[in-house]
Amino acid sequence: MIGLMNIPIHALFSHFPAGLIPVSVLFFLIFLYTRRIIFERISITLLGFSAIFLVFTIITGVYDWFFRYSFFYTPIMVVKVFLSFIIILLISLIWIIRIKYSKNNNISSLSRKYGYILLYIILFPVVSVIGFFGNYMIYPNEVLSKGDNVKIGSEIYFSKCNSCHPYGQGIYDPLLFPGSEKNFGSASLLHSKLIEDSSAMLSYIRNPKRMPRISSNRLSEFDFKYIYDYLTYLKFGEILKINDTIPIKQITN
Repeated sequence: MIGLMNIPIHALFSHFPAGLIPVSVLFFLIFLYTRRIIFERISITLLGFSAIFLVFTIITGVYDWFFRYSFFYTPIMVVKVFLSFIIILLISLIWIIRIKYSKNNNISSLSRKYGYILLYIILFPVVSVIGFFGNYMIYPNEVLSKGDNVKIGSEIYFSKCNSCHPYGQGIYDPLLFPGSEKNFGSASLLHSKLIEDSSAMLSYIRNPKRMPRISSNRLSEFDFKYIYDYLTYLKFGEILKINDTIPIKQITN
């Protein structure tokens, strides 16, 4: 189980619907322009494959949410789950309508059904928003680096911590969810007093009061040291010296 937690299985599946759905919409637009049925058939086929991969994407997403974030509710997670089910609903409606017209051998008339066209068009912005939030959880806008410790720390941080504390902040990040720590409950790491004491910070995440408990199975002390180097560099512009820092050369898979 621990081995699977280190594999980005959700990311592997999510790229399929993220890529196939826009291409499906593109072929549908070509169908609207040319009125050639072949493009509509390509579009609906791609949409069908998208739906299959989307089911696995949701399942693996819930899996990652549980094992990486203990089902901790953040606005980003809620939006991603909600929009994922919206996509399933849109695709289902498209298929139901399409089957109805297919039975009547009247597929070509779908190019004049504005409601049907709208269902297709909405797919693209919804997928784009989900992709944006997924990217926001994993990749930084600008990766600050000073030595290998910071680079490694940033990679670990964005895979394990960024969902609740984007870029060292709290989930009230004004770019996504304007508000306050009181409203959303996830404190800014960079403004926490714990950042000045690595032992105190590690002790807190093992037995926290306002966040899911992060055990050594989910985050080893080895990984924590690199996360701490990354955070202190963001905060102070330098890596704070702490005892028994593990050299880079000791990293093993």
